[in-house]
Amino acid sequence: MSVFSDSLLGGNLAAITILETDNFNDDKLLKKVATTIGLSEVSFINFDNSSCSIRWFSPKVEVDLCGHGTIGACSILFQRYGLFKDNFYLIKSKQYDLFGKACSHNRVQIKIPIIKIENNFEANLDEIIEASLIESSSFTDVDCIVRVKNLEVLKSVSINFNKLLLLNKRGLIVTCLSEDRKDLLYRYFCPRLGFNEDPGTGSALSSLYLFWEHEIDFNKRVNFYQESSRRSKGLVFKDKIGQNLIIDTEVSAYFTRRLEID
Repeated sequence: MSVFSDSLLGGNLAAITILETDNFNDDKLLKKVATTIGLSEVSFINFDNSSCSIRWFSPKVEVDLCGHGTIGACSILFQRYGLFKDNFYLIKSKQYDLFGKACSHNRVQIKIPIIKIENNFEANLDEIIEASLIESSSFTDVDCIVRVKNLEVLKSVSINFNKLLLLNKRGLIVTCLSEDRKDLLYRYFCPRLGFNEDPGTGSALSSLYLFWEHEIDFNKRVNFYQESSRRSKGLVFKDKIGQNLIIDTEVSAYFTRRLEID
């Protein structure tokens, strides 16, 4: 299925694998499955009537937080098992408590944590992206963020991926606002995960909230567009209860595939 789009041709493709507990805890198996499937991340779910746990693996490493994979998991559990209907349900990962709700067969909301700004981190970003393009920058516990002037710069930006690999962060978010300053635009670069650019990164919004909160009113629904080749999109807004963001987005129809692992 695809997340952040109602078409398999847009957004970010999500692979969801439902496992029994023993297999869910088998790191070697999960890495092998993720490598075989070859998408940006693969979601692995273990659930019963009272709880749901989730893990995510890229082709290279286990990932701490994956927005599109969580959205895809909620949609599959709703469509196949009738779970996550109407109300938010807890989804536990190793580091975070997430919440998901299926609004319909092709629309899902998830609650994700807000990631803190890291004030003491230093890096020479002009080795990664041309210095003249950087309007401002910041670091969170997870990502590096660079603001550029406009959409034209965002679409044409060139990244030194060899230098980015040396940065002790999950990835680099390059971001700007739309011309009318109402929409949030960004791209996400992450060679550490095994691929240079992610087509749809919901978890990047966890980092972008504190970066943009003084210029965007997240108490209202804000359109976001990830300007990758597959152009992911959705809505994001601040949860009225607790320190979470809510992502509201479309998902495509799904198909199933049998995977045999030696």
